[in-house]
Amino acid sequence: MWQSSSVAGLSTSLFYGWTLFKPAWRASCHSHGGIEPVRKYQSFWPLPGGTEKFVDTLQRCLRFIKRSKPSRVELDKWFRRNFRRVTRPGATRGYITLALWHSGLVEHDKTSHFLTEAGEEYLETPDNIRLFKTLDENVRGFRNSLDIISRKRPDIEELRRELNKLGLRWKKLNQPRHRVQWLRSMGFVSSEGPNLRLTPAGVKLLGKKRVAAPSPAGSLQSRQVRRRTERISHEYQRKEESPQHKRLMSSLRENPDRLEEGMKFIQEEYLFPTNDSIDLVFRDKRSRYVVVEVEVRVPKGRIAGLLQAIKYKYMLAVSLRLDFRDVRSMLAATEIHPSVVAWCKEYGVETKTISDN
Repeated sequence: MWQSSSVAGLSTSLFYGWTLFKPAWRASCHSHGGIEPVRKYQSFWPLPGGTEKFVDTLQRCLRFIKRSKPSRVELDKWFRRNFRRVTRPGATRGYITLALWHSGLVEHDKTSHFLTEAGEEYLETPDNIRLFKTLDENVRGFRNSLDIISRKRPDIEELRRELNKLGLRWKKLNQPRHRVQWLRSMGFVSSEGPNLRLTPAGVKLLGKKRVAAPSPAGSLQSRQVRRRTERISHEYQRKEESPQHKRLMSSLRENPDRLEEGMKFIQEEYLFPTNDSIDLVFRDKRSRYVVVEVEVRVPKGRIAGLLQAIKYKYMLAVSLRLDFRDVRSMLAATEIHPSVVAWCKEYGVETKTISDN
């Protein structure tokens, strides 16, 4: 497995002009007292669908590999068929050779791809801690990144410098950024402006006691409010990955009239350079774009969906160079508390209650 992955991956490395890996050594005790050298890959890659969806995309891909044992050509077609923004033949090179092959979850021969033992175990019990441990065993920089973030709360550039002190020698920000994107997708890291911090799950994973930063005088948020907001944020992310959320997305995509008569579906998961992504984009009868943030239920006081809808309206308008009046924003859910409906109305976000069927 290592040789086939390394050779094929090396051609990819030359294509991108990168060094694919440098040896990293991990001591493993044998009965005879020897040391087992273990190589880890230095390069890793994101997956399509947006940062918050990397884990979901990975699981979907692993299910396809387990079911179909596809060739590389078939795997390329699967990515392009399932992700509209992946259009060019060869655009999947990094997804396959630098993400799947390096993950330790997938192996391949000349004709097909199949799951490793670790891949089978992860797919049977898709747990983010299990995924992190597998990636850390095969790819350099994951645990180191967590440790650095726990101590320094760095921005990406500082993280790169600290990782380079450990021998990684990355000149660009791509590779540290990819580590952070995966750690965010697994729920272990979040951002605070340009700076990175561990989530409670990340603190627990490292087994370290959390040290809270002091609140500056005049801070808009107390420590208590910040902790509650972080908890709500993680709950929100989990709900966005739930089967019910996916059913609602699929239903609205296939039946746009459930939102409004004359609505035309345009795109799912519209991705921005910031790695934010709109759940669904439509056009109405007047050809205005409609960005839709989909939630399962919106209880009293929960405004994450409202904030997302506002943000995406302006981000899409700026990206397409449209007048803000040519983009509408909408929050759709099976239940929306009346107080949140009023809040949305105050800031120009439309609401739509839809049944889950």
